[in-house]
Amino acid sequence: MKKHKKIILSVVIVALIVAASLAWINYGHTTSKNQALTATNTAGVTGTKVSTNQPTTTSGSSNTTPTTSSQPTTTNPSVVGDLLAPTGSFVSNHHPNLSGSPAPNQEQSVCITTPGAACNIEFAMNGVTKSLGSKLADSGGNVYWTWTLQSVGLTQGNWQITAKASANSQTKSTTDSLSLDVQP
Repeated sequence: MKKHKKIILSVVIVALIVAASLAWINYGHTTSKNQALTATNTAGVTGTKVSTNQPTTTSGSSNTTPTTSSQPTTTNPSVVGDLLAPTGSFVSNHHPNLSGSPAPNQEQSVCITTPGAACNIEFAMNGVTKSLGSKLADSGGNVYWTWTLQSVGLTQGNWQITAKASANSQTKSTTDSLSLDVQP
């Protein structure tokens, strides 16, 4: 009988240890998720400036960063962790036509980076830079634009495409391996 009680007591102790371990693991994951959600949900707090879809233009060196008074550089000081270099489909069609025929002149662009970071897509040709305008990445790290060649001011030619992400005084860029070949 004493042996039977020891076995039951041992099983109960092991079950309690397992339950405590699982609770501790679950607590750690829940705390991490809540911290991540808190960090990403602060992207819309009052005082954070979010720019519109209006394009910006800078003439001169292709190394210039486009800025205007109506298009502030957007950053979110609550971005947590390392800044991810931007990825995504920077343009939906690398061979559009200004006339809209045979290829459409409307584009969709996606930038994927760290949630809460600012992302911008720039087009450069012959020392002229055009921009989609900086927007904050959502809680999944995504930024979306729908735009036309004319709204950004793109003209016929081959435009180099560069996506730039910035947060917490960091900036990372990715250049598309294909240029945007705008046809008349």
